[in-house]
Amino acid sequence: MLYDEERMVRLMSGEGKIGEDEILENSVFVKAADWAYEREWRIAGGCDKTKNTEDIPFYAEEITAIFFGCRSSEANAAEIREIVDKKYPHASVHAGKKSERRFALEFTKEK
Repeated sequence: MLYDEERMVRLMSGEGKIGEDEILENSVFVKAADWAYEREWRIAGGCDKTKNTEDIPFYAEEITAIFFGCRSSEANAAEIREIVDKKYPHASVHAGKKSERRFALEFTKEK
C-alpha cells in the first residue's frame, strides 16, 4: 500500500503534499501484496546525479538467481547469460512470460 487512509485524506483535502523524493522512493520500494510471493530484494542507487552509472559492490555468492522479465530483449538476455555463465555459474536463470490465465508472470528455469 502506498498510503494509508489518513495520508490519503490529507492529500485529497489539500492538507498534504507528495514530494519528488517520496514518489521515487514509493515507486522503487513499494510493491503490491499480490507480488509478495516473489520475495524480491531491490537495490537502489543513483543518488549521485553527476554520474550516469553507479557500481555497488557485492559478493558473487549473493547472486543466486537471475530472472528475465517477459519484455527482456533477446540481445540483452544473451549478454547477461554470458556474464552469468562466467562470473556466477552457481546462479540459476529463469525466463518469464505472461500468464494466460491470471495476472502474473510464469517463469521457466533455464539452468
